[in-house]
Amino acid sequence: WHHTTILALKRKGETVIIGDGQVSYGNTRVKTDGRKIRKLTDGIYCGFAGSLADAFTLMEGLETIMNKYPKQTLKSCITYAKQWRTGKMLRHLEATLIVIDKDLIV
Repeated sequence: WHHTTILALKRKGETVIIGDGQVSYGNTRVKTDGRKIRKLTDGIYCGFAGSLADAFTLMEGLETIMNKYPKQTLKSCITYAKQWRTGKMLRHLEATLIVIDKDLIV
């Protein structure tokens, strides 16, 4: 099996995000210690699964939206999800993002 795992958990006021580090290309494991968690802004982190190039495209787009709505993680994610769902190019990207801050898992 060749799949990626990204998991976020919030418990007792603490939030954590982890990833398995497996990077694959088709059925071939390219790397087993990849870094799939990225800091977007102060206290906001993003993990991804799926195509690396697609994930970076999505993260860059999300960062752009987050710059428009600083300290409003939920609004930024919802705004970008609408663009992702309706945009001609974005809707064909094969990646999944999970975004966390100290109060929220999206």
